[in-house]
Amino acid sequence: MRPRRCKRYVSEATACRRLLASPQTMFGMALVFDTEDETGRAIRVLEVEGTWESVAYLDEPFELALDYTKAFDVLFETVPKPCRILAIGCGGFSYPMHLADVSSARIDAVEIDPAVIDLAREFFGLDEAERRWGAEGDGRLRVVCEDGRAWLDSCAPGSYDAIVNDSFSAGMPAEGLVTSDAALAIRRVLSSHGVYVVNVVASLEGEASHILYEHITVLERVFSEIEVHPVYALPPGVPGNIILVARP
Repeated sequence: MRPRRCKRYVSEATACRRLLASPQTMFGMALVFDTEDETGRAIRVLEVEGTWESVAYLDEPFELALDYTKAFDVLFETVPKPCRILAIGCGGFSYPMHLADVSSARIDAVEIDPAVIDLAREFFGLDEAERRWGAEGDGRLRVVCEDGRAWLDSCAPGSYDAIVNDSFSAGMPAEGLVTSDAALAIRRVLSSHGVYVVNVVASLEGEASHILYEHITVLERVFSEIEVHPVYALPPGVPGNIILVARP
């Protein structure tokens, strides 16, 4: 996940951050560092090519730190007790770990970049999450290193009650998941009562709105109901995180 919304904090945090690692990933140089949020609470950040990919609280690693990831919980309004959830584009795995912590669902967490998975295990609590909820624990959390679209194509129909897509590449949505064929694949692997939730970084109006309306147009071809949830109270022409919710 690559929330552009978080880029505004980078320059503010640079002076006070403590660098922990700076490896190469599939999408460029990554930085892992500790700093503080605007309230002074200690956080750990995964940044790739200047964009904050994941943020975790140091004192509560399974608590969501970003408003847009909290907004993904809208899925529970459609499916209050999901049995199986697919998360695509996991970054530091904050949302899959949150799901494992607050629900009894079985979660498949698909991330294409093995270097990012390694960072999540070493610095963001994924190792502990796997001990609790992975194969070493109750077996509900499965981490998969795979392209999200390829994973969808490998799944049986009706495999999931909810799919959460936070997959980006170089600050843009993963192209393989923003097509009519991808929408059909997503619909195919959802249960009849399921829900698809996707993070889109765009504006409601103006030049930066085309990405949003491309998503909506594609989803309307295969889903009967689409909802648009802006996460932040921004002027219509200013880009921010927008959560789309699609139901069969």
